[in-house]
Amino acid sequence: MRLLTLFIFGGFFSLSAATYSQTVSLQAKGMPLTEVFKKVYQQTGYQVAAKEELLKNQRVNVTVRKMPLNDFLGHVLTKKGLTYEIVDNNIFVKAATSTSRPANRPREETATTLPQAFTEVRGRVVDSLGNPLEGASIRILNATGDWTGIQGKTNQDGYFAFKDVPEDALLEISYVGFLQQTIQAAADVGSIVLKAVLSELDEVVITGYSAERKKDIPDKFLSWMLKQ
Repeated sequence: MRLLTLFIFGGFFSLSAATYSQTVSLQAKGMPLTEVFKKVYQQTGYQVAAKEELLKNQRVNVTVRKMPLNDFLGHVLTKKGLTYEIVDNNIFVKAATSTSRPANRPREETATTLPQAFTEVRGRVVDSLGNPLEGASIRILNATGDWTGIQGKTNQDGYFAFKDVPEDALLEISYVGFLQQTIQAAADVGSIVLKAVLSELDEVVITGYSAERKKDIPDKFLSWMLKQ
């Protein structure tokens, strides 16, 4: 039996899978399974290895959009009596047995406990006057408030967008001169209004004649008032 290793160009890739999407989008009717694996490689960077007789004459009918890679492989291969194991950036396909279960895939009874993900999370960051805040920092936190390593900045119009964000994630928004804000992730969080940090020089002082900002009062007079 020959081992058929698909889509290897100049040996196994050393590129990180992070440079590819971890989801698969595909519309196929009667597509050979080998062609399906080519699509998987093109979209995710994961290569496939299998015995030739397992893939021979296997055709697939499927329509999915941005389905997580593990879910896609299970969806396609289970119907063909196949299972798989993922090692680094490689997918090893083999015949399923009555007790076999795809590696890196949770048992069915725990699958419902996994957090779902938003296809896209988008929003806009503005100040109290509705002006966009370009370059505001957005960090994705997990449900316990720890940084996930994912972050980005708003564009010149104050907009931002992230792909595949867990539904229980938090968004931490910060901008120089404004109070930091943390909100629950949503598909569309709308406009996030950041409040400016009030500096000491902008505080109002009642002089007895009028209300003045500290920075507008002469230093000697201000010093005398603060001692009273």
